[in-house]
Amino acid sequence: MNYKYTFLAKKIIDKMSVIAKERDDGFVETQHLLLALLSLEEGVAYNACQEQGITYDAVVSHIEYTSKQDHKVGLAEASVGGEYSPMVEKVLSKAAQIAQKSGYPEIGSEHLLLAIMSVPNCTAFQVIDEITNSNWRNLTKSVFQTMSLAPTVVRDIVKNIMIDKPVRKQENNGFIERYTLDLTKKARDNQLDAVIGRETETERILQILCRRTKNNPCLLGEPGVGKTAVVEGLAWRIVSQDVPNALKNKRILTLDLSGLVAGSKYRGEFEERIKKIIAEVKQAGDIILFLDEIHTMVGAGSAEGTLDASNILKPALSRGEIQIIGATTYSEYKKYFEKDAALERRFQPVDIAEPTVDEAIEILRGIKGYYESYHNTVITDEAVVQAVKLSSRYINDRHLPDKAIDVLDEAASRISMSDQRPKQLNELDKELRKLDKEREDLIIAGEFEEAKLKKKEIAKIRRKAKKLEAEWLKQKVDSHGVGVDEVCEVVSMWTKIPLSKLGVSET
Repeated sequence: MNYKYTFLAKKIIDKMSVIAKERDDGFVETQHLLLALLSLEEGVAYNACQEQGITYDAVVSHIEYTSKQDHKVGLAEASVGGEYSPMVEKVLSKAAQIAQKSGYPEIGSEHLLLAIMSVPNCTAFQVIDEITNSNWRNLTKSVFQTMSLAPTVVRDIVKNIMIDKPVRKQENNGFIERYTLDLTKKARDNQLDAVIGRETETERILQILCRRTKNNPCLLGEPGVGKTAVVEGLAWRIVSQDVPNALKNKRILTLDLSGLVAGSKYRGEFEERIKKIIAEVKQAGDIILFLDEIHTMVGAGSAEGTLDASNILKPALSRGEIQIIGATTYSEYKKYFEKDAALERRFQPVDIAEPTVDEAIEILRGIKGYYESYHNTVITDEAVVQAVKLSSRYINDRHLPDKAIDVLDEAASRISMSDQRPKQLNELDKELRKLDKEREDLIIAGEFEEAKLKKKEIAKIRRKAKKLEAEWLKQKVDSHGVGVDEVCEVVSMWTKIPLSKLGVSET
């Protein structure tokens, strides 16, 4: 099948055939695709591989000892699939699906790498798994972060393309599978940010969860104070087994209530969905449901002659058949819960107060590394302090730590957007592409001696480009870190307060 590729991806596809020919393998396999991707030394996929220590030489050394065995398998596959083995055809098909789901008109190197990660039984994936000591998920995470996709799109790609799910399994456990997100699994896979502080609140939640009755905590706090982060911190503690014995095997699943309501066209259909969720949770026996914006379940899905979500859940909660952690604001709790005494009795309120300036500074210090990695920049400690102090003083319609995190994130975003690659580097890349094409033409024409000379010329230019890029990156770190000035610019832009009035001395 013909696919549309970016210029770089087309080079990778062409190169993998050349590599297969150079290695006298006689067919094209996934390891040749991986080698081609690494050999060109450019693009999103190459950069992500470099971060995880996946180099061309490392891949060669890992596949060398299995080449004879792979050759036998490959010949059998090649006779069915032609020039490409069925495994390569599968990877290319997955790449096309991932590109389409991501909203890209053409397949790029990042889609090819994600497609390799979608086929665990291919040689390329097994090599990556060995090199990374089974930490290949960090590679996938790095690629997704660079693509800057919405979390819902990433989940859709992972669930529907990158993971082959048996249909029968989805039927048997369909509602939990379809309408929840496993926070403990995300913590185990290192997909949640670290949670700093909130020890007192977390201990209170643990006490409530361990009660025999009325063991459903409801977190109350203003928007942005970190209610969801507290629950994520609890997931981290369960994964690290830093919880009472009664909770060590529990899972925290976020329930998508709006997803349950969506598409329920007929009377009683939503009611039936909720009842099936309750039945599956009871059967599993190890699930704690987390309902963010829990007040939305009051009235959710109700129609004439039917019950809403809260009334369906009340009996199961009173009998202790399911456990729920809720989160909402003070105003919504007062509006919905205090008017329904039966519902209020099922939950134990836990106050999540806005952190102090000093506490918020410690929180930002703990998580700034995630933003440095994402934006490929450095955030100074002074910037962290000023982000908290300035947002606390001048941004009055929001709460810490959320508003300070947003200030820091936007300041780092502005820096990463302003980075311009040196013109000389772009010219060297253009020259490398030209020489690489000439070398491939020489190999195809059988001019191997000329190709060797061309290879030496390419290596020389590549060394020059690497040196120039290293100097550029060092300069970028030295002079383009997020400091106090960048934070002040963001706060000034948000509040319309002139920079001259945002003096550090005022804070």
